[in-house]
Amino acid sequence: MFFFQGCCFVFFAEDTDIFKKGQFTTGIGSHTQTDGSDLHSYLDNLFEVMNTDYPKRKNLPVYLDAFPFVNGGLFKNPHHAPKFTRRSRQVVIESGELDWSAINPDIFGSMIQAVITPEHRGGLGMHYTSVPNIMKVIEPLFLTELYEEFEARKI
Repeated sequence: MFFFQGCCFVFFAEDTDIFKKGQFTTGIGSHTQTDGSDLHSYLDNLFEVMNTDYPKRKNLPVYLDAFPFVNGGLFKNPHHAPKFTRRSRQVVIESGELDWSAINPDIFGSMIQAVITPEHRGGLGMHYTSVPNIMKVIEPLFLTELYEEFEARKI
């Protein structure tokens, strides 16, 4: 389960400027065997790297060290990737070639949280709040006044 969420996050991250464009997908294409035999090891190592803050990283290949530290606990627990075949590796690469930035962050956050029990969310740093719930807080604090001022100045 955590492996799936980690992959979804990195696909989304490389298309929404959290990571470099294509960083994850290109890394798989460049640094794993085409038969998929070492993809599970690559992913296990990568997820461990993304859970390691920069000062604690030692002797990493540049292509792994280039991935940012992801705080919040998503990669806190060891992620053991399944074994891959040539075809399943290709499916991962093809999934990365999709435009994940087209996913509304509300939907993405809800999707990720939907598969995790509420008890586990906090421990994983999953504190997603939807836009409607955010608006319930910030609208009365300052947006209502701005809306009123805008309407008053409209001709």
